[in-house]
Amino acid sequence: VVLARELSLCEGARIGRESGIEVELFVHGALCYSYSGLCLFSSHQSGRSGNRGRCAYCCREAFSLAPNDSATPAAATFPFSMRDLALAPLLPDQTGQGITSLKIEGRMKNAFYVGCVTDYYRRKLDGTLLPEQERTLVQDLQTIFSRPWTQLYAMGAETPAAEIIDAVTVGHRGAVVGEVQAVTRDSRSSRWLRFQTSRALEKHDGLQIVLPRGGKPLGFAVDELRRAGSPRMEISLPAGSVVEVRLPPAEEPQEIQPGTAVYCSASQDVRRRYHVQLPRPGDCRLTHPVHVQATLRPDGLTLAASTLEKITASVTTPLALTPARQTGQTAVAVRRTLERAGETPWQIDTLTVDDPQGLFVPASVLNETRRQLFDALTTRHEAARLARRTAAEQSIAMEPRAIREAVSQPRWSVKLDLNGTTHAALADADEIILHLGHLPLATIRTRLTAWEALAPRTQLRLALPLLTRQHEEAAQHATIAALLAEGWQRWECADLGGWKMLQDAPRAPLDLTADWSCYGMNHVAREQLAELGFQRAVASPEE
Repeated sequence: VVLARELSLCEGARIGRESGIEVELFVHGALCYSYSGLCLFSSHQSGRSGNRGRCAYCCREAFSLAPNDSATPAAATFPFSMRDLALAPLLPDQTGQGITSLKIEGRMKNAFYVGCVTDYYRRKLDGTLLPEQERTLVQDLQTIFSRPWTQLYAMGAETPAAEIIDAVTVGHRGAVVGEVQAVTRDSRSSRWLRFQTSRALEKHDGLQIVLPRGGKPLGFAVDELRRAGSPRMEISLPAGSVVEVRLPPAEEPQEIQPGTAVYCSASQDVRRRYHVQLPRPGDCRLTHPVHVQATLRPDGLTLAASTLEKITASVTTPLALTPARQTGQTAVAVRRTLERAGETPWQIDTLTVDDPQGLFVPASVLNETRRQLFDALTTRHEAARLARRTAAEQSIAMEPRAIREAVSQPRWSVKLDLNGTTHAALADADEIILHLGHLPLATIRTRLTAWEALAPRTQLRLALPLLTRQHEEAAQHATIAALLAEGWQRWECADLGGWKMLQDAPRAPLDLTADWSCYGMNHVAREQLAELGFQRAVASPEE
């Protein structure tokens, strides 16, 4: 299983040790503003569900608030834009036993980035990096792509929001290579950015500057490069040089203040060090292993194939075969011909040649028989695949055997924080769901007494919190056990952790509802919930 990014390293390792299954932990990449798998922002705003892999990244957009006493909006910021997770400084000492593998986000990144980030983490795990080498690798990675980094909750502490959110700037920033000394103008009215570079710089590199207004950094290519005060253009300059880079004509120099950080956002030197040779598309074609038996008899050739899925095909070509001139070469010729599978999805795994009389088969006959064999095998393979898919679709479309409740009239329920205001008007609802959170047991009892004065217990349902961290477990177990002992039998679980806590406590049969975050989004999932004892499931807000 791949664990949520919000877990601490200790929690992740504990899950691996106690579950006995392999766990994979995120250590580097983009973060979601919400808890993993629970964000509804994109779904509600754009109709694209992040929980189905179609996030529109609304959290990276700018937002502003209008003051109460003015119609003029405040300056836009990025209050939901997360920094990138980066746990390399904690490796390998902090991962602990129980974590099988480390996961690096790379699905939407290019091969250049993947090469650099995996090189960095592999060498970090191996313990082969000297401090100076690590600084260089970090700069390389930040140059290719990087937002500011955060460790989120990896060490278990509540991290301040300012160390998680980058509310001022959005997008790729790069590696810091200096600070602005000045913006100068020459006799041609060209503007030049002057700074001392901490690393070698060359023509066609990319630079970025975060402007005071925030937002996307000002980026430009190093098209013209020179030493400060020199008219001579350079191809490259070493680290430590005070350099001048010509600014694009459209940029406003008054926004670039002395002392502003200069970032290198693209480096030719880094690109050369991580040269990526892309594979040919043919090398990446999905193929299926197949066993083929070639049978040669004086009256013809038979090719028979079978796959791991027990799909078989056989083709016979009638033909008068004569003894081969070179005994022993027939098997070589047959294999050479069959391995030329072209664009078919088949790859020869094993080949058996049954040729007791040492016969010769013309290459044209072998080619045509091979083509017919693979065509027949492909047809049967696709038919079997369609049958499996149809069976799966029919299974999903079946009427559920459980979680079925026929109602003639609408039933209304309302969900509230238990610690909120008690509303007498809500007593008319069919069901009142009270979210317990992690309130102290004494507070819960007091609040429940207030609600029982307004509605009978059979109308009330207790909702467990969606998230219970490790330090909250003991208190939550005690609260559940006490409420069960006091006769509370109607519960709503937001995840299987809450369900497990209810199972661990001595209890009478319970009336259980699965909240939307259990994702009972099809009949198969709801039947699984029914097997766990749930009587009903809340539909997802995305459905």
